[in-house]
Amino acid sequence: MTKKEFDELYALLEKGGWSPLFCDTKIPLVENPVFAGIPRETGNIPTEMVAMPKALLSMIEELMVRVKGDSMVDRDIHDGDYAKLEVERSPKSNDIVIVAIGNNVTLKVYFEDENGVRWLVAQNKERRDKYKPIMLDGRDEDVIICGVVSDVLRHLPRVSNKDIASELNAAKEAMEVSVDIPQQRISAMIRTLADRITIGRMWFAVFRAMIDLVLISEKDYQGFCDLVTCEVPKHKHLPKPSEMQRMAVNSFTRPVKKWSEINAPVVGSRFVAYKKLAEEAERMLLSGEGLD
Repeated sequence: MTKKEFDELYALLEKGGWSPLFCDTKIPLVENPVFAGIPRETGNIPTEMVAMPKALLSMIEELMVRVKGDSMVDRDIHDGDYAKLEVERSPKSNDIVIVAIGNNVTLKVYFEDENGVRWLVAQNKERRDKYKPIMLDGRDEDVIICGVVSDVLRHLPRVSNKDIASELNAAKEAMEVSVDIPQQRISAMIRTLADRITIGRMWFAVFRAMIDLVLISEKDYQGFCDLVTCEVPKHKHLPKPSEMQRMAVNSFTRPVKKWSEINAPVVGSRFVAYKKLAEEAERMLLSGEGLD
């Protein structure tokens, strides 16, 4: 991206009400995880630098540390998050801190009770039996408060293609048909194409064309079969719901224009016949041409 393109993007975000920040200042990134759970050893801690917006940084030394564990989920701190740690800041009750107990390091809420005793408290109500409060005073091990967590960043995963496709298909089914196709045209299309159906499974091509035009639900096998039976009750090869469902696999679950013989339930001349039939059904429904 060129500087001009970057500036244009920045201006576009500002115009849309966002507040973009440049990642123009580097702070150390600790790759070894800090456990939001039972204190664990961290081992050696090699670091690299990570760029952050200067506006999000304070005047004191800061680190970024990776969180591991689930003891802080009630405060929306999750496994894999990155916590920004203010190293020189002294904690107050209810601050979230990272503490070294001997050679072990953990992330918890810092709290001083009415007697001035210092505690670390987890934030996972469902697992209180596992994450007991940790008293810091009077321990044999050295206790070092590494710093106070001032912010948490999260890496967002890519969204599942399957989930998005399913949601989009459901939305399409709920949409009104963009082209007004009268029921008489649907009936005429079925009667006209009936002569080209030589086995019951071929009706799936007509069924898929109607799905693509949002004329019927993708799972309404019984409704389609009832419709065909009503229009051509004496046809020798009437569709069955079980047959329609068996055909709805691989590329045949996609719009007709995206059918591929590579992973279709039929191949060769049969695939060609199915696709031509589906395309003819769609053409008749949209234009009304060629109908009896």
